[in-house]
Amino acid sequence: MTKNNNYELTQIRYKRDGKIIEYFRVDVNGKVTYYTKYVEIGDGFAKVLKNGKWGILNPYGNIWGRTEFSGIGDKFSEDMIRVYQKRKVGYADRETGRFIGCTFDSGEDFKNGVAKVRYKGKERIINTVGKFVD
Repeated sequence: MTKNNNYELTQIRYKRDGKIIEYFRVDVNGKVTYYTKYVEIGDGFAKVLKNGKWGILNPYGNIWGRTEFSGIGDKFSEDMIRVYQKRKVGYADRETGRFIGCTFDSGEDFKNGVAKVRYKGKERIINTVGKFVD
């Protein structure tokens, strides 16, 4: 068991029929949730997998929104991280927990407050609230 910020994390592994089963138990003040994957992405945040969907666990052990993404990036870039849903890209803001919807065909990391995205076949530039600035 590991005390991680404001929640307890327990990694559980066992062998069944020759296969290793692994999951993670997150206890936030007695409220327990189980995830099949737990990957730290920096500053106490983690991406977690439950029922085949990814979510972002904040340092207090709470999920932003719900577990709804097909994928989540590996790191924050200027407080933003890429999220994926139905082959589209969006972003989540580390400071506010706000999401920029998954409407882009592709997207790069944020640099100097903007990110290059592909939207409806065109390269565009967005700011940290998802508005086009080009």
